[in-house]
Amino acid sequence: MSAWSDRSYAWRRTLALASARPGGFLLGIVLCAFALAIPLLLAALLHSAWPWSARLQAGPEIALFVAPGTAPRELDELKGRLAALDGVTSVRLIPRDQAYAELSKRAGLAATPAMRSNPLPDVLVARFAVATAPDVIERGATATRAWQGVDAVQSGADWHRRLTAMGRAAGRILLVIGALATALIALVLVIAAQGQVQHHSRETALLRRVGARTAFIVRPYAYYGALTLGLGAALSIAAVVGAQWLIGPPIAALAALYDQAWAWPQPPAWVPAALVGAAAALGWTAGWLGARFALRQVDAM
Repeated sequence: MSAWSDRSYAWRRTLALASARPGGFLLGIVLCAFALAIPLLLAALLHSAWPWSARLQAGPEIALFVAPGTAPRELDELKGRLAALDGVTSVRLIPRDQAYAELSKRAGLAATPAMRSNPLPDVLVARFAVATAPDVIERGATATRAWQGVDAVQSGADWHRRLTAMGRAAGRILLVIGALATALIALVLVIAAQGQVQHHSRETALLRRVGARTAFIVRPYAYYGALTLGLGAALSIAAVVGAQWLIGPPIAALAALYDQAWAWPQPPAWVPAALVGAAAALGWTAGWLGARFALRQVDAM
């Protein structure tokens, strides 16, 4: 038989397997879809929340409280040295009068002659890039504490270290969930292919007696696995889109409370196509392996 006729027979046999047990075939597609939809939805949430959190916290900061009586020239020198630190993207000065006015406004204090004494110092705030390592921020804060004209330093390295650890943990958890879901799906497809080969053991034995090659026998089961997981991946993408439509408005309303805009990621068209293709390839591999293992057992009988 030619390669085309071999594959044509395999596809006909695959469709026959699916139509023989349509309920099991559809159930397999749905189960694969749900198993894939969970990590996909979590990935979409993290991808959308990352730039939002970056806008909410534009970057870690250290604040230098300048000693009283520091001359403007010395203040400018401190600002220049602060801007030269590794990872610093911007430096801003908060004058003591501005800080006192904002504090009074927030506290609801009225400006009276008895309250004109301002105990607050000038503050220099250095903002670092979001991707700056916490150790770099801590080294910068330690160095500035020894500068002349600096009374105290407040560092944001601690919360940045916690945020970085949370991001890494979330990424690792998502990776583990995705790997477990993929492994579970592959295992189920392997077992399903084994069961199908054993269920059709008489047909398999007959094909062996007429000289059918191993690849010819197992190919329909590999196609069955590819079709199941490929359709499951397509259904999971549709499920994720539906979930985004349902939970998008409340998330957008929550983001609006922080004066932020929320938008789901819009990947290019090749991303879902590649996902379906990769799922079909995984399903083909699982079906092929399961059928090969079962075929060895049938041959040994």
